[in-house]
Amino acid sequence: MSVNSPLNQELSKQEPIKQESEELLELGENLDQEASTQNTTTRNTPVPKELQFQVPEDQPVHKIIGGAPVRQWLNEHITPHLLDAVREIAKKQPEDPLRQLGELLITKSEELKK
Repeated sequence: MSVNSPLNQELSKQEPIKQESEELLELGENLDQEASTQNTTTRNTPVPKELQFQVPEDQPVHKIIGGAPVRQWLNEHITPHLLDAVREIAKKQPEDPLRQLGELLITKSEELKK
């Protein structure tokens, strides 16, 4: 078989590709090792049981959060009452939670009308 045979030429073309592949695999393994080292250090960090946010008391939350006008309106008129009702449902865990949620929201709506 001659040195310049088509098979030898094809194999010589593939050698740099093989070398690049091996380098990429090695680089990937190094990155994996670095990531696992970083994860072990963050896993030992204690996680607070409750998250605390400082919200200025002189402004309503819907004005602080901002966003589109629709979002502001929802945050002002719907979200606080919906969250209160969902908290109540979570505490009681009734048989029909959606019906109970609806009833709580209707009751709240009637209270706000007065």
